[in-house]
Amino acid sequence: MKKLAFAALAILLCGVALKLRSWKAQMDADVRRTKNDTEAIRRAVLAYRDEDGVPLDSKSDPFRVLTLGDNVRQIPFLVPLDSGHWPGNRYSDPWGRPYAFDLSQPDNPQIRSFGPDGRQSADDIGGW
Repeated sequence: MKKLAFAALAILLCGVALKLRSWKAQMDADVRRTKNDTEAIRRAVLAYRDEDGVPLDSKSDPFRVLTLGDNVRQIPFLVPLDSGHWPGNRYSDPWGRPYAFDLSQPDNPQIRSFGPDGRQSADDIGGW
């Protein structure tokens, strides 16, 4: 009976370890995607500034201007690899929250995700 209980406990612990490993792998993938997104959006903001001659206005909708081509020359500066990458026609992180933009420095636009917890804290991704 003890052997059966020990085997059941070992199987349970293995299952928990596999779940944790899977969760960690997904979290790492989400962080990588967020880093890639924030850098791609930042580069698109700079490309828009270089092409249009003026920085992106902080009052404009970045998604419309950069991805849908709602700009003077109708250029899409950032096209997602798949149509479901940014649902709802807005730039959002893997946790479903919009990226934060700081466009106060035209030569150094900052794009940030507040990470998995959604609050400004040590787990933020991107920069400023």
